[in-house]
Amino acid sequence: MRTNAAVSLTQTGEKLDSHDEKVTYYQCNRSGTYKAKLSGKRNTKSQGTSKISNNCTSTIKRIEDKDGRITAEFVETHYGHNLELQHVPIPDDKKEEIAAKLQQGISNEKIIDDIRNICNDEGIKRHHLLEKKDLRNISSSFGIESARKHTNDKQSVHAWITEWEQSKSNPVLFYKLQGHDYTDEDDLNLTTDDFNVILQSPFKKNLAKKFAHKGVCCDATHGTTAYDFKLTTLLVMDEFGEGVPIAWCLSNHEDFTHMCVFFKMIKRNCGRLSPKWVMTDIAPQFYNAWVAINSFTVLGT
Repeated sequence: MRTNAAVSLTQTGEKLDSHDEKVTYYQCNRSGTYKAKLSGKRNTKSQGTSKISNNCTSTIKRIEDKDGRITAEFVETHYGHNLELQHVPIPDDKKEEIAAKLQQGISNEKIIDDIRNICNDEGIKRHHLLEKKDLRNISSSFGIESARKHTNDKQSVHAWITEWEQSKSNPVLFYKLQGHDYTDEDDLNLTTDDFNVILQSPFKKNLAKKFAHKGVCCDATHGTTAYDFKLTTLLVMDEFGEGVPIAWCLSNHEDFTHMCVFFKMIKRNCGRLSPKWVMTDIAPQFYNAWVAINSFTVLGT
C-alpha cells in the first residue's frame, strides 16, 4: 500500500554527527507500535490506534551545519498504510478553537455536535471526526484542567499570567495585581488597590476583527467569587447569529476608569473597531468609555 498524501511527521531523534553537524530525524506519525502510557486496561479511540506496528518509509533528515545552514533529505512516499482521515492529526488552529470553547465551559457534547453539524463545501475534515478522547487530549495539552497553580490565590493568578506570557498564543493584554503600582507611559489612573486583568487570545482577536463591524455587546457578571471581582465580557455575533466572547476584563471595579483601560487594550491589540451598534445594560460607563477610547460615535446612533 503506497500513498503520496501528506501525513504528519513526528520528531524521533537528534544527534551530532562526526562533523559536529546537528542532525534531526522525523518519521511518519503512523510508524511504530502503540504503547499505553498507563498500566492496566485503557480504552483506545473507536477508530483504533494510528500505529501500524511497523515503520513507514516517509522520513525527513534535517541537517544543520556549524554556520547555521540547513539541508534536508525527504522521502515523500508512505508505505504500509493508506491515507485514513481518522489518523490525521487535528490542525493547530482547530485545537486552539476547541480549547477556547473548553475554557468557556461549553460541554464536550455541545462542542462535538456543533463541529459535526458544520461541514463546508470542501467535505469532511479531520476535526469533524472529533471524539471525547480528542477533547481530553486538547484539554490536557492546553492545561485547562489544572486551574489552580497555588494555594494562595494571588500567587496562583500570577503563576497563570506568567505561564500565558511565555506561550506563543499569549492571551494577556494587560494585568495589574492588587498591592502593585502600574508604571507605564499611559496614564491609566489605576490605584495601588486596583486589580485588572484583560485577556484576548489570538483566536479571539481574529473573531473581533472579523465580526465586530456588525455590533458589539458588553456586559458584566457580578459577585461570582468571594473577592467580589467583576467579569466584563465583550461579545460579537458570528456568522450564525450567535453571541461569542472576544475579550474579558476581570477587575475589582467596573467604573469608567477600568472600562477605559479595557477598551484601550482592545484597541491597541485589534486596531479601531467600528461597530454599527454597541449594546450594554443601563449602566452608562460602558458606552461612555467606549466612545472616549475610540473617539467617535457608534455608527447608526
